[in-house]
Amino acid sequence: MLTRPTTIIIIISIITAIRLLFLFASPLPLSPDEAYYWDWSRHLAFGYYSKPPLIAWLIKAGTSILGNTEVGVRALSVLLGTISLIFTYLLSRELFGETAALWTLLISALTPASSIGAYIMTIDAPLIACWATATYFFYKAINAHNHFKKSIAWWSMWAITTGLGLLSKQTMIAMYGLSFLYLIISNRYRHIIKSWRFVLSIFFSILIFMPTILWNMEHSWITIIHTRHHFSANADGLLGSIKTFAHLFGSLFGILSPLTFLIILFGIYKASKLVIHSAIKDNSDKSASYNSINFAFIMGGLPLMLIMLLSFHQKVNANWPAPFFITSIMLGINAVISVKKADGLLRVTAIIGGVFTIITYLSPFIFQHPLIKGASIDPFKRLYGWKELSKEVSEVARENGYPQKVQYIFAYPRQAVSELAFYMEENPRVYMWKGDKNRIKSQYDLWDSPLFNDGSFKAILIKPDKKHLKKGQIYAFSAIKPLKHVVIPIGRKDNSFKLGYWIFLGEKGKRK
Repeated sequence: MLTRPTTIIIIISIITAIRLLFLFASPLPLSPDEAYYWDWSRHLAFGYYSKPPLIAWLIKAGTSILGNTEVGVRALSVLLGTISLIFTYLLSRELFGETAALWTLLISALTPASSIGAYIMTIDAPLIACWATATYFFYKAINAHNHFKKSIAWWSMWAITTGLGLLSKQTMIAMYGLSFLYLIISNRYRHIIKSWRFVLSIFFSILIFMPTILWNMEHSWITIIHTRHHFSANADGLLGSIKTFAHLFGSLFGILSPLTFLIILFGIYKASKLVIHSAIKDNSDKSASYNSINFAFIMGGLPLMLIMLLSFHQKVNANWPAPFFITSIMLGINAVISVKKADGLLRVTAIIGGVFTIITYLSPFIFQHPLIKGASIDPFKRLYGWKELSKEVSEVARENGYPQKVQYIFAYPRQAVSELAFYMEENPRVYMWKGDKNRIKSQYDLWDSPLFNDGSFKAILIKPDKKHLKKGQIYAFSAIKPLKHVVIPIGRKDNSFKLGYWIFLGEKGKRK
């Protein structure tokens, strides 16, 4: 008979093996965001226009081993997903015991959100891994506070993982606020706020993030300025608020699977009742069970509730609350375990989650069929066509003497720049073709560009059909000549998404 640790290792190994198999078998090209972050990895820095730098560093590590390939870009997402699962299990075991931890592991893994997060390489993959590990280390640290050596080790790990989380995504700042909140409202742990170990761990976590802060200082706080637009209010009044809330609510049903999301809501409801009732009674002698529920509620359930309320004010993407799913699922499972026939309900939840996960893994292959590829129902249609476009641009560039006679390649918008850079032959440097040198809307606008210097050169220029050239883009060149119009049908030729681009030859200045 297998022991519990062996069972857990087998489960995590099987999940990781399935994810690796999908990684190598998937027909999906890089998304524009993945290609964008890959381009960042060719220019390593301590900061970037919209995000902290860890995503670029991780992609650089993957491509250094596996080359500039789709697998190379995405490889570490599988590892990060496995780390997230391991620490989700460990934290759940600390809070609610072995049985709850096993169900948490299974149900967390069997969600489309977890499956997608362990495949595509975006900032959420390292963020969730850092959040899971930092939450676990924080819990261990506060419970080992009376043991000097152990607490030093746990606080050190919390500082490191929190610092790395700050290098992943701005959301990690919430770790400080939620940790403070939990300590403040907890009679058992409130004294830790004044502890030099806690204060020093915060200092060291910020120290890890300090190079990125300095980078932002040097670049006029561009990342903060960019982040502000995520908090624009709805312009459509009450109807708009209902729409944005319904959009988030429906998205969470999909990415978590319906029954898993309902269990989360049930867990949050039960936990909030307990926390409010306990606060009213002001019972200073809280049980271990209460402290575990309160911890999971503060670190997951509460911020998830607040983000759902925020969706009445503005549009909220479904990935924003992703770190808070970790302990929210624990809350739900702990609440369900106390209900009659809990095992049956949890089995059904895992089965439904498994069905949604299987659909998630099969859908890229299903939508390869010519009858539906590129149709309005195809969720992947905007990922296709970039390879074909890059091949066309590579051929035109080569025919016109790139890189000897034609020195540069310019494209717009940002999505085209990053996809062409990744899929063109030999991964050339592709510059942003813009009309205003003072406009900063992406990382490409921060990097050096020959577009507005005083030199003369020839360049290949690429623009989409649906975007018109602005005066500044035209006037940046003394002459622009059309070379080729490319239309790439995706799927059915009679009813498909088409990728249409013009390829030009531009000349800046006059050669003597």
